[in-house]
Amino acid sequence: MSDVEVSGVSKRYDDLWAVKRVSFTAPAGSFTSLLGPSGCGKTTTLRLIAGFAALDEGEVRIGGKPVDALPPWRRNLGVVFQNYALFPFMTVFDNVAFGLRRRRVPRGETAARVAEAIDLVGLPDLAGRYPRQLSGGQQQRVALARALVIRPEVLLLDEPLSNLDAKLRAEMRFELKRIQRETGVTSIFVTHDQEEALTLSDQIVVMNLGTVAGAAAPKSIWEQPESAYVADFLGVENLFPGTVGDGAEDDGTVAVSVSEGSVTLDVAAARPAEAAVVLGIRSGDIKMWKVDSKRALDGPNELAGTVREFTYVGSAVVYQVDCAALPRPLIATVQEEFAVGESVRLHLPPGAIKLLRPDAPAGGSGARP
Repeated sequence: MSDVEVSGVSKRYDDLWAVKRVSFTAPAGSFTSLLGPSGCGKTTTLRLIAGFAALDEGEVRIGGKPVDALPPWRRNLGVVFQNYALFPFMTVFDNVAFGLRRRRVPRGETAARVAEAIDLVGLPDLAGRYPRQLSGGQQQRVALARALVIRPEVLLLDEPLSNLDAKLRAEMRFELKRIQRETGVTSIFVTHDQEEALTLSDQIVVMNLGTVAGAAAPKSIWEQPESAYVADFLGVENLFPGTVGDGAEDDGTVAVSVSEGSVTLDVAAARPAEAAVVLGIRSGDIKMWKVDSKRALDGPNELAGTVREFTYVGSAVVYQVDCAALPRPLIATVQEEFAVGESVRLHLPPGAIKLLRPDAPAGGSGARP
């Protein structure tokens, strides 16, 4: 097992920086996800690690050794592409054996290692089939076996699950996690799917506009995102710019005035150095009840609203609620049923509100020098 150190890595195409001074470390034996929207630089970063593109700045080290001068085939990396890149005229066995044969591994050892790899990915009875005879999930497993059979120091995966249907994609997440744990290979995984990143990773590196917007363990980055962009990409549906008031309340909360609105919310968080912040709260943390209930509208962060629209998502209902005190509708996810146009009351628990650093909006395709 080897760690991967990416230090100040940059790549420019003409006057556009696809990646700008990206730095992170993937510890030996860990699973790191590069998460972000299309054009954020995550695939370019993976290509720079693999050697498929040349660095303009920075350095990549694998196992403590610089690899920037090495061609891809000398970096001892396994790569799984989005389209699997299987040879259609070769059987499963021959596809998996391809890398070993290029390395001139003896025939007997090749057969044993291919059988081991095919068994590892759960396809022991399909060695004689061709890619056209396999399902998408089976093709993905073959591509993974081909990458692992060479016993790479690092496994690179470029959105390998994106072509699968939702059910199969969920199943393959568990398979990927199992295989990575069994092999212990250091893995770097590119995805735009936050659920994939949270499910699979020991570390998530969120990218935006060719830079690293935040990096942490899944639980930490989910519960304590560093900025509005990271929170937005990790599913914090309600984000409002605000201004922090002077001092703190007697109960330890911080009062924040919501920009363009007429409400001050109490937030159970340390007072930031800057007055300008973004308030974030997940839809599932908002409490919502009927206006004719016995519950009074007199607690902290309790607002009156009107249901604008709703969407049924199976386990709950997602509501869009207009609140006169806020600059835009709130998104609330609850199990109770409300009608469009119905007057409701909402509670935003101070402990559920996050104080976030304002920054660039989600999206982007690189940064100008």
